[in-house]
Amino acid sequence: MKDPDEVFEKVKNRMEEYNQKKRRSIVSAVAVGLALLIVAGVSIPVMINLNKNEKQDPGKQPSNTPTETIAQRPTQATDPAQPTNSVDPTSPAITNPPVQLTAKDIMAYAKVYASASKLKVPDDDIYTKPMGFAMDIFKKCYDGTNTLVSPLSIQAALGMAAVGAGGNTLAQMEEALEMTREELILYISWFMNSLPENDPMSLANSIWIRDIYPIESLNRNFLQTNADHFKAAMYSAPFDDTTIKDINNWVNEKTREMIPGIIDEIQDNASIYIINALAFEAKWENLYDVTQITSGTFTNSKGEKKDVTYMRSSEELYFADDTAQGFMKNYEGGKYAFLALLPNEGIELADFIASLSGEKYRKLIDSKQRENLNIILPEFEAEYEVDLKPVLQSMGMIDAFERSVADFLALGLLADGPTYINEIRHKTFISVDREGTKAAAVTEIGFGTDGESQEINIVFDRPFIYMLVDTKTMVPFFVGAVNDI
Repeated sequence: MKDPDEVFEKVKNRMEEYNQKKRRSIVSAVAVGLALLIVAGVSIPVMINLNKNEKQDPGKQPSNTPTETIAQRPTQATDPAQPTNSVDPTSPAITNPPVQLTAKDIMAYAKVYASASKLKVPDDDIYTKPMGFAMDIFKKCYDGTNTLVSPLSIQAALGMAAVGAGGNTLAQMEEALEMTREELILYISWFMNSLPENDPMSLANSIWIRDIYPIESLNRNFLQTNADHFKAAMYSAPFDDTTIKDINNWVNEKTREMIPGIIDEIQDNASIYIINALAFEAKWENLYDVTQITSGTFTNSKGEKKDVTYMRSSEELYFADDTAQGFMKNYEGGKYAFLALLPNEGIELADFIASLSGEKYRKLIDSKQRENLNIILPEFEAEYEVDLKPVLQSMGMIDAFERSVADFLALGLLADGPTYINEIRHKTFISVDREGTKAAAVTEIGFGTDGESQEINIVFDRPFIYMLVDTKTMVPFFVGAVNDI
């Protein structure tokens, strides 16, 4: 393992070399699908070439050449390192709804040029990769409780962090995420831009920079990419108690008051917070009436019986394999749906979850058929929080957490030592009742220094798993387990 001081000395030498050649540099920060980053450390700003397939003109500087600072380039210039999506410089800026904050809004330092109409639509096969990640991250997080994760939030957060990563650090992040950086940017950007104003789902991103760092030192490409493709709002703040209040108020608003906050204190070495908040709220396409509500007992994973409220309904969309069966119920408008799977008798929920994979999930949803279903589903509510650092380490993402080898040079010159990820936390909430479903998630990434149809009865009166899915792609944006009510 490399000596941190040696790494730092090399970084300083590279800075001196760049200064001698009179090259100008920039520093950056990002916002991601329910995410919050704390950035600290010294690194060499580099231009991220997000289009690996673009041919390099021998007469031009390579993509890792230091780039101009914001103060040195016109604000109307388009970003030379855009992903494969086309960009329209004349498009109006895309901004998040205003939030009442004491922090200074610095959005003007990253003009937003991306247009939803100009974005490239991902190929259909790109959706099989998020399915695999969704199953793998849920398996890794499952701890025998009412586990609930939002793969979309985690993907978006780590995808934004990946914009500032390089070398083996980036390779490991892509391996854990099961998508390349370019695929993630295209997938998340397209997803966000496909959401109409009154969609049941909303995603919001923000970047918070400690105000002791000059705005002009921020990496323009890093900011531009996140403004263009993740619609990130940007703020400069003193990182004191007022900033804690601002951040938590922002999270509370963007999660529609389902998650009141994400941080309790700000570390001394924190220089950037990047936050993404996801909220979902939808009514059932076919509402339950009072005659369909009944009482009953639920047997939890410990064998204990609990009195619960059940919802009875007739459904049609049926899924089954040799380990489980389930159904899907649409929300109003049909764009999203609730999918629940009940392991067969004799199969423990933990064993069923351990068998999940992207391929198994794909085969299961491909088994969809129309049947006459009698469904009995309990009302339930759950909150969950998990430390994702050991989870992602177990998925092969190692270097990003190691001070001596992490490569986040493109994040910029914002502190006194090498930059690495210190923590990643994930917080979720869900409520499922006779009216519909409410769900929210936040992901925090902290950077620190150092024939005849028969009726089929499915009674969810014992532990089961469920998902909230996009009915077009069937990619889950929430995956959860009910062990107890």
